[in-house]
Amino acid sequence: MPLRILLAILIAMLASACTAADADIPAAIAPVVADDTTAVAMPSPARLHGNWRLVAADDPHDAALMAFSIQADAGDTTGSGDYVLYQPFCDVIAGLPVTGDADCELIGLGATFDRVWIEGDSIVLVSRPTADGMEHRLELQRRGDSLVGHYIIRANDIRRAVIAMRPRAGTP
Repeated sequence: MPLRILLAILIAMLASACTAADADIPAAIAPVVADDTTAVAMPSPARLHGNWRLVAADDPHDAALMAFSIQADAGDTTGSGDYVLYQPFCDVIAGLPVTGDADCELIGLGATFDRVWIEGDSIVLVSRPTADGMEHRLELQRRGDSLVGHYIIRANDIRRAVIAMRPRAGTP
């Protein structure tokens, strides 16, 4: 077969592949669009929903202890969430002032919260980030654009005042 004929056949095949795809679809499998389509309202997110950056209330350097995210719809009493721990968190679990030079195995640890309870503008986030499995609680109350409250490890008598804010661009 001469090359010109082969090229002509290939070009014809490619051109036919570029025609409207639905022209060849039998009516039995063509998508059906109902005349009476109605819009379904999507749930709106809760005011606590989204990304947050947690710092110790007494830290003059504003070093992030953790970043966390909450997923919940308006009116929900429970939600879900996840977190990542930063180096200053090591000072908090040791019950020390945030200096930024403590070392522990939790730096960079990411996980999901075991429980997320929501009541109005209050939220309780429970995790077990340490190897001993002790419960860590983050109890927060909305105050303006921030969440204020405490990071609590009851087994170690640790109760640290904390503030959560929406992250600024470029900050962990």
